[in-house]
This record gives sequence, C-alpha cells and structure tokens, in this order.
Amino acid sequence: MRIMYSRVIDCSGMTPAECSDLFLVAIEHGPFLSFRADTPSSVVHGAITIAHNNPPTPHEVWVDVYENDQSPIGGRRSTLKRPVPMPTEQAILALLARR
Repeated sequence: MRIMYSRVIDCSGMTPAECSDLFLVAIEHGPFLSFRADTPSSVVHGAITIAHNNPPTPHEVWVDVYENDQSPIGGRRSTLKRPVPMPTEQAILALLARR
C-alpha cells in the first residue's frame, strides 16, 4: 500500500534526519509498526520517502506499507514484513496529520 501525504512544515534549524524523525514519531515507529531498520537484522514493515521543501512549499511524504513478507536476500539482512494488523490508509493519514 502506498500513501502520499503533503504538509508545510518548517524544519529550519534541524538536520534532515531530525525532520524525518518527526514523521516517524507521528506514525508510531516502534516494535509493532517499524519503518526504519535500526539494526542490520531489524524487521521493517514499510518505508518512508520524504521530499524536504522549505515553506511555503509542502514536504511530500510517501508511506509504503509492505503487503507481503520477504526474507533477507542478497546484501540485505533485514526482514520485510506485513504488519499485523494491517493499518488502513485513513489510519496512517490521521497519524501523520497529528504532527
């Protein structure tokens, strides 16, 4: 599932990683819904892509939630996994809107 979200956020004074963390915190990055591999063998439920822009141009955020499991392959040691329960698009958008 791919979700696109757009929002004007002023990230001046922050690194791109700190700005990205605002979105990760908004969608509750944690053991039950993880979008970042914190270790090489992490389980990841999706990916977030962010186009950082300066106001008044909004940030564009694409949230991909994996719908199928995939074991580690090639150089990737992390496991890609469908979250259980699978969040709805409306639930993800509501979490992002809280930020």
